[in-house]
Amino acid sequence: MSHVTLQFWINLFNGKNMKNYLSTLILILLSYQIAFSQYFTKHEISQDLNVVKAALMEAHPGLYRYNSRSEIARDFKKIEESITNRMTVLDFYRLLCPMLANIGDGHTKLHLEGKPDDHYAFFESGYLPMNLYFHQGKSFLHSSYVSKLAIPLGSEILSINGKPMKEVTSKLMKCIFADARITSAKYAELSLHFSGYYAEFIGPSKFYKITFKNSEGRQGTITVPGVRRTDIPKEKYDERQEISYPNKHTAMMRIGVFRNLENKPTLSGFLQNAFEDIQKKNISSLIIDIRNNEGGMDAMGIELFSYLAKSPFRYYGKFVVASDGNFSFVEHAALPPEFEYLKKFIVKVKDEYHFTQKEGLEMQQPKAKAFTGRVFILQNGRTFSVSSEFCAIVRETSRGIFIGDETGGAVGGDSSGGFALVRLPNTKLKLDIPLLGYYMHLDEKNKINRGVLPDYSVLPTINEILSNKDVVFQKALDLAK
Repeated sequence: MSHVTLQFWINLFNGKNMKNYLSTLILILLSYQIAFSQYFTKHEISQDLNVVKAALMEAHPGLYRYNSRSEIARDFKKIEESITNRMTVLDFYRLLCPMLANIGDGHTKLHLEGKPDDHYAFFESGYLPMNLYFHQGKSFLHSSYVSKLAIPLGSEILSINGKPMKEVTSKLMKCIFADARITSAKYAELSLHFSGYYAEFIGPSKFYKITFKNSEGRQGTITVPGVRRTDIPKEKYDERQEISYPNKHTAMMRIGVFRNLENKPTLSGFLQNAFEDIQKKNISSLIIDIRNNEGGMDAMGIELFSYLAKSPFRYYGKFVVASDGNFSFVEHAALPPEFEYLKKFIVKVKDEYHFTQKEGLEMQQPKAKAFTGRVFILQNGRTFSVSSEFCAIVRETSRGIFIGDETGGAVGGDSSGGFALVRLPNTKLKLDIPLLGYYMHLDEKNKINRGVLPDYSVLPTINEILSNKDVVFQKALDLAK
């Protein structure tokens, strides 16, 4: 963006002709838009796609976990045939995302350089001024990013700019990265960042025409202006690690993340103190809340389960990598600093490459005074990574009852560990590829291409969300009684 002199703006604001001011301002904004819309040739985009292809095939340990080789080859060919001679970064991003999402890995990321996990990176304005909540395939108004919106909270959103919500949702779901074939994680993402996904894959808009249906069943239509990205509140994380006692026989343990928190006791220390207290109070039922817990340290999931296990257990079945680690795309990638050293622990086993130097493969022992009472796990579509691995072993050993929604992480494991951070040479998009494939130690009957399914499916309605009723916890409390 070129700089505009201070005198230029003084002249504008001192001018008497507002029409001239507005016309000049529009021209300036248009010139900025053009400056940010760099076009790339078909050759340049093809070069970037070749780097993507090499990186995925040589480094991603789960590329063929949920797809055959022929299906992946078909997806690449489809992209190759869709490349044109004038494409922007956003064009290429939109082309790549559905293919990457179809891999079935929630840890893989594609983003603008320097903006990982930024769902509002491509545009400064033009965002839908509403936060939606998705329930059983329908969307409802949860909150607004403007002070006054002539739609009652809780209303069902029927269409946006003439497109039915079913059609809009279907398009966006195909572009969201999630494990396996899990939809709970994708709906959870839309409930957090619908405006961002809409702008990325459908486009921003100066105005939005919204058709809705209120709680009484009456329909209405309004037109609202788009908002700036700075008008959208940043996501809040509930990382609490705490223990409480809703009644004298029941403990409620909240673990918001599997890592140590700054200026707090370590998670290991918290677990030790919590379970000692549970034993002293002679608690018979333990509710563990890992909703919205998106992971952390592998060892912490193992440690939590060791406080619940009734006998020695296996946690991970194996760790795999995609190849021997001699990557052809290395000039475009940043690898973990210890990567060269760790390559010596890669062993060829039949047609797989196994990584042997990782905690969790050996037999694990329960804690000396592990909890033996009933266990209830609260989970949802954002129960991911380490959290879903923990749930998988609880399920495998029949050690708990699950309440809520399907976990966002796959029951069989995931792709995570260290990452290859790949920078595409022309568009400068960043592709973050996990290097280690995690496989849980499961019986064959539990190896499904889904998350951990709840024993009691409890999906809060929009009215329960708006009135702060925690019906998932209440269900666990009722079962504990």
